[in-house]
Amino acid sequence: MPQFDAAGIVEGLECKLKPFADFEGVIPEPTDRQIGDFLAGLKKTFAAAKESLGGLAGDADLTDSEQLMAAVDALDPEKYVQFQEQMAGLHAGLCSGAPSAAQILQVPLRRRQLFYQWLQGEVMSPEAATPGGNGQVTILPRAAGA
Repeated sequence: MPQFDAAGIVEGLECKLKPFADFEGVIPEPTDRQIGDFLAGLKKTFAAAKESLGGLAGDADLTDSEQLMAAVDALDPEKYVQFQEQMAGLHAGLCSGAPSAAQILQVPLRRRQLFYQWLQGEVMSPEAATPGGNGQVTILPRAAGA
């Protein structure tokens, strides 16, 4: 008989930030409210960053996180730090504070960006997210006529 097992349908959000930060555990599944607050916070943070950039952004597409990060590099260092703190706070909120914003900020930037990508992928579209490790990803050929 077909059945649905909500507990086993997706893997837990296991996260290890060691040796950079003292966090290793399972991130609680975010609620709809946390996801909504996270998305609203991202929109507000990116809009504020875009406004702060003014002419520094040039032709960069500031809706693209990589291009935005490149443009943010041209900012006043204090505004850059504030942007990073806001991003860590938003992601910590999505995680119910486990890990905390302070722990997230202890992770070096390149690794932190990958953590953000992994978390967003798992929360927003778990079936499409690339594993955060050494797992092999198989690319399937396109179907005929697709």
